[in-house]
Amino acid sequence: VQVHSAVAEFYSRGLGEVDWVGVHAGKGHRTTTIPTYPFERRELSAPRVHETAPAHRRRPEAQVSVPTAGDEAAGHPLFDRHYEH
Repeated sequence: VQVHSAVAEFYSRGLGEVDWVGVHAGKGHRTTTIPTYPFERRELSAPRVHETAPAHRRRPEAQVSVPTAGDEAAGHPLFDRHYEH
């Protein structure tokens, strides 16, 4: 991943050309052409993969902590104000 990040950084800064075929060689990646005109209707789809990723390659589920309006919010001065229109 670090090599790909470095190559992408090199290319995006315009420091030189990258042999993208060489970068992806031996990895089983395929290429396709994409429409160059936004209204050119063409179906693009990736082949279906029937296998799931091995357990060691699966991304863990995100653990998200969502704050709630608890005790600290109840004492906030703006929550006690009422405005008439």
